[in-house]
Amino acid sequence: AGMYLKSGILWGLADRGGLVTGWGIYNNVGCALAMCLPAPLYLASKARRGGGYLLFALLLLFGLVLTQSRGAILFGSLVFLLGIALALRRSQSRARLLAVMLAAAGLLGGAALALFLLPAPRAALLRLFSGLFLHGFDNNGRFAIYADGLGQFCSAPLFGVGFYECKAFRWGDLSAEAFLPPRYHNTLVQLLASGGLFSLLCYALHRAQTLKLFFRRRTPEKDFIFLSVLALLSASLVDCHFFNLGPGIFYATFLFLAERSAPRPAAE
Repeated sequence: AGMYLKSGILWGLADRGGLVTGWGIYNNVGCALAMCLPAPLYLASKARRGGGYLLFALLLLFGLVLTQSRGAILFGSLVFLLGIALALRRSQSRARLLAVMLAAAGLLGGAALALFLLPAPRAALLRLFSGLFLHGFDNNGRFAIYADGLGQFCSAPLFGVGFYECKAFRWGDLSAEAFLPPRYHNTLVQLLASGGLFSLLCYALHRAQTLKLFFRRRTPEKDFIFLSVLALLSASLVDCHFFNLGPGIFYATFLFLAERSAPRPAAE
């Protein structure tokens, strides 16, 4: 709400590029919301009357759409659907949760239909999301960034060229002393260009460790935490989230919580 009020989008003064906060832009907010989506779904599956948590998850999903971040909307929606399926499977009151879900879907569907059928609301929506519709499914220069990163990897395949050699757009201070470097909008391209095969092998080892963490001695908590991590990793295939400070803190916290929720063998 603060981003929208500050940007002037509600009055037609800017497009989604004006959706910024003190710590990030609309893409960053979208990723954070996508990572938060599994939490209320977990609570919906655990509580005897989990419908309220399910409605809160829908509110988060609505906020995610309002960020107008295409990658976050795509992968966040997939994580939301996986979370719904997992919540129904894990729920102690599956019938009640399904009833709330169907009622909410009916209300949302009816509201969406009314908005698109009525001329004035439809025009307001088209104006509000004009920046999102303008880009559609184009890659917004990402393919050129990927090609440049792979070219840099080929020039230094073992250890890469470092984290400050990307030529992509850098948000904020464009001087050489900027703390956060421009990045390649894809975790794998970032690793190959910045650290070469060495960093990619280190990442592969870490990813194998995390998969073992999540799928060995599974618990309901670990299943939903896995969805939060999945939201980050999938959104990072089209953006810079994995190497940002905030998502990195979230990611480390999620891994810690997953480790603590794992049941201990009797010998331990």
